[in-house]
Amino acid sequence: MRIVRHFKCCAGCPWCASPGNCCSLELEVEAPVGQVVGYVKQECSSWKPRLGLYDTSDQMVGLLTGPCCVCNLPCCGDVDFPVSNFTSIYY
Repeated sequence: MRIVRHFKCCAGCPWCASPGNCCSLELEVEAPVGQVVGYVKQECSSWKPRLGLYDTSDQMVGLLTGPCCVCNLPCCGDVDFPVSNFTSIYY
């Protein structure tokens, strides 16, 4: 498996991010290496980080939603990003 993130100069801002936007983070997932199986794309959010899971035909199949603060004080430990399937997502 390989995860590829191409350079984007202004990526990471959650409130102006949307798939295809030049400011959105995007990852390409390959498994096996060289065969793209999907994408992870930053979604627009007013506060919490949201990452859409997309298949190769660019259809959303899931959503990762993180906490308001991704720092697990005292700056160690794991931070949970629950996964929801697309049919249970309400905007």
